[in-house]
Amino acid sequence: MIHFIRALCLILLLISQVSSLTLHDHASALREKLFANYSRDVLPVQSLQDSVNVQVDAILKQLVEVDVKTQQMTLLVWYREVWVDTYLSWNPAEYGGISVIRIDPNDMWIPDVIFLNSIKDFEHLREVTMIPPRVDFQGKVRWLMPLIKTTTCVMNVRYFPYDVQNCNLTVGSWSSTGAEVNVSLLTNEYKHDPSVFSPHHQWQFTDSFKVREVEFYDVASLGLATLWIPSLAFGFTFKRKPEFYENNLIIPTAMISCLAVVTFILPNDSGEKVGFSITVFLSLCVN
Repeated sequence: MIHFIRALCLILLLISQVSSLTLHDHASALREKLFANYSRDVLPVQSLQDSVNVQVDAILKQLVEVDVKTQQMTLLVWYREVWVDTYLSWNPAEYGGISVIRIDPNDMWIPDVIFLNSIKDFEHLREVTMIPPRVDFQGKVRWLMPLIKTTTCVMNVRYFPYDVQNCNLTVGSWSSTGAEVNVSLLTNEYKHDPSVFSPHHQWQFTDSFKVREVEFYDVASLGLATLWIPSLAFGFTFKRKPEFYENNLIIPTAMISCLAVVTFILPNDSGEKVGFSITVFLSLCVN
């Protein structure tokens, strides 16, 4: 009985090893087939009249830093791109049932979508992250990655410390027109989930919006058709938390200012009117 169990375990182990080798062989054959005549520099369309529809989404994860003086804001976002590469499709039945694979971004065509209002860098996304996109057997590519971006943000501090700031992340293709790479929103609606956003000690995330804009350029003088370039704006609204400034600036200043009125109540012969006034003045200076 013991010998039979040992033999059965050995057979199952051999079968599992054969199955894993077979799966590895199918995956290798699939990659050889997909990249036999593939070029990452060629737009993945069947004809010149077609365009690649790149759907983009960005979810705010954390507010890293706000610099009011330089009008900059650093954000951590979960960024996602989805498009269809017609040259990366296959029949799962011919490759051991494989329906999804991961491909190195350096080996495949990646849309040249960048953050147009970025401050520190304008690198291609394949140079920013090495997270491989997921590609299914129909050629649909899903690329999800975390990104830290520093962008421009025009801030109005007129109502400080009760101010509200609106900042955008603008996304678009740098070298392609809408006829080649059509950038669009992955979802038109955005429901803010407080559990996703990490709380900030100074700012409260209150709202967000998405909008798609298209700019048209008349180049008829050059003998070309009208160019249209789409871009996406992901807006975020932040409200400053005033408690720190109320407890350390507003309330102490108001109380010291009220003490300044007492100097007019003290009689001239009290002998402490000048000393009290100087003390209040120094308290205001220190505060």
